Amino acid sequence: MPSSDDLYERITARLGQYPLVTRRKIFGVPAVCVHGNSFLAYHQGEMAFKLRGEDHARALAVPDARLWDPSGAGRPMREWVHLPASQSDHWDDFADLAYEYVATLPPK
Repeated sequence: MPSSDDLYERITARLGQYPLVTRRKIFGVPAVCVHGNSFLAYHQGEMAFKLRGEDHARALAVPDARLWDPSGAGRPMREWVHLPASQSDHWDDFADLAYEYVATLPPK
């Protein structure tokens, strides 16, 4: 099984083929953006996805999923779901869903 780092690189390379997708850092961690809006972040070998509606609920239903709290100060971001490396089988699907959602938002 590939490492979390390898999976992140594979997923971001695939997403990088979409128009207007870039990489940058948010909250000091690597992230992927479309139109300047972040939709995926990689933190300590785990992945966080910006989702809404049913996709958000499905992601939170994955075992060990939680709202992403990048500060670690008990202030989770309501649209972001953090999936641990143990659930990396789900990363590709949620990366695509996060891209589809954020691509509909106005550019920054």
